[in-house]
Amino acid sequence: MNDYPKVAIILLTWNNIIEALHCLNLLYELDYPNFEVIIVDNNSQKNPEPILINRFPNIRFFRLENNLGYTGGNNFGLRYAERNGFQYSWLLNCDVIVKFDTLTNLVMNVSSNPKIGLASPIIYDNPMSRQLTHCGTIFNFSRGYEIQVKNLVNSISIQKTPFCTGCLWGTALFINMELIHSVGYLDDMFFAYYEDYDFSIRASKAGFRNVVVPTAVVYHEPKVFKNTPAYYFFYMLRNRVILWKKHGKINLNFLILFCYEVTGLIYYFQQRNQNENSKAVVDAVFYLIKAKHGRWDERSNVPITISRFVNNNLAFWRYTTAILRRILILIHPKKERLIFSPSIIFADRL
Repeated sequence: MNDYPKVAIILLTWNNIIEALHCLNLLYELDYPNFEVIIVDNNSQKNPEPILINRFPNIRFFRLENNLGYTGGNNFGLRYAERNGFQYSWLLNCDVIVKFDTLTNLVMNVSSNPKIGLASPIIYDNPMSRQLTHCGTIFNFSRGYEIQVKNLVNSISIQKTPFCTGCLWGTALFINMELIHSVGYLDDMFFAYYEDYDFSIRASKAGFRNVVVPTAVVYHEPKVFKNTPAYYFFYMLRNRVILWKKHGKINLNFLILFCYEVTGLIYYFQQRNQNENSKAVVDAVFYLIKAKHGRWDERSNVPITISRFVNNNLAFWRYTTAILRRILILIHPKKERLIFSPSIIFADRL
């Protein structure tokens, strides 16, 4: 065991015990011999501890009194790992499918270079289609957009570029604990979404490298837009602006793109009478105006006049979105593949 660095695998649970059980089954088939699974439950409606401990008595289980989000829950696990001398931590979504050699390949790659702070496996959608969904993300703060890298050749080249270009997802984020000692934990102002990009940028600024490990693979099905919960749209919109303010600047390009996202989402949701999702978008704007961070209080209400305008002006949202899209196409060179925030997966349907 002394030849294998000690790894903390941190699983965050929140009303998803079936996924957690499936993930744990796969984790205990890993060929890596020196890891401990740490379950942090974000105050699920039903405490999953009895079921999980009964099936997997070797796990370390913690139940939080409140839902602290992706950031707070994982930070709890990272603090435990730091106190107990783990050399690496692996933040893992419960709904991923892990290959038996993934952890071994991550450890071998990261341990070969002490300046690697963060690593991610290649993420495919599922074992059948093997459609690549993540091997890095580029941020262009000067022009106000982000691009998901879609092939391994570009991913390798991105890892040689300056900071704030190559960022990693939190789906299966492998962390050198030396990075925690240097830059601290995930930023709780995000609560969920974009905290992984922020963490990647902070790591690069501190002189660490973010790498994608081609020999390490996990599978993670992307969200289905029609089944996406309202909070996803709130956090994706609000936190994208928070990230830009923190590491870049809110320029005209970014403002136009953000307005396009807001109007486009409202138009899409109002066409389908999805008022809860529309409310999430409007709330995100109001949170930004009020500079509010952390968890979304879904009980918050915007002024009734705003709600009525949002829900009764479909033509306005349609034409405004179309105009903003034309502007975006004009200001971005054709050689740049314009890919918007993940919340705008409907863009080409407008």
